Amino acid sequence: HCLGGCPLGSKQGTNETFFKKAREDGCEIIADCEIESVEFGRAGADHTINLTLDGKRQRYRAPLIVFTAGSLGTAKILLKSGLKERLPAVGENFACHPQRLVFGEFEEDLHLFDGSFQAVASDDERFIKDGFKLECIAGPPITAAIAMGDFGEAHKRKLRRIRHFGALESAIRDDNAGKISLDKKGRLVISKPLTDSDNRKLEKALEAIHNILYAAG
Repeated sequence: HCLGGCPLGSKQGTNETFFKKAREDGCEIIADCEIESVEFGRAGADHTINLTLDGKRQRYRAPLIVFTAGSLGTAKILLKSGLKERLPAVGENFACHPQRLVFGEFEEDLHLFDGSFQAVASDDERFIKDGFKLECIAGPPITAAIAMGDFGEAHKRKLRRIRHFGALESAIRDDNAGKISLDKKGRLVISKPLTDSDNRKLEKALEAIHNILYAAG
């Protein structure tokens, strides 16, 4: 359940930390909405946020507004609000950990969905030197189904065997910072080309993953 939130409250995510404190401090929390734009007021004045909630456009004014839309969504909102000139860093220097996920099929049932979601990570100095790390990763069937790709009968055949699949993913330390921008229709555009060095790291990581999976059977 980790990807959807810990049912035991063990992970110290914002739902367990900042949201609780925000409520205690009198913050009104609005979820499941789409933020169209924000308008910053002058010093000491209220700010305005325009959003769509339950299919209805609404407008809120407050002395303090916090919106949490992740690195992509937050940049999109600020750019749509015409704030690039005021905040020139918005959308610049976007970094992430490009990843490759590999599934290996085993004869035995691996009980893939039992236990911790992500319990083992590599700290092999050779991997670190080559600019990548490996993670043993598993998730509920819906997560694996999305990650596997494929369609129709081929997808169905794989999912029937899902408990026999193990998964390893690589994450590299990328060299090249990307950029987030908007196209003419206001849609998000992510420019994040991989360098030759990045691709070499991914190839080395894939080689290591293949060796591990073959050695494991």
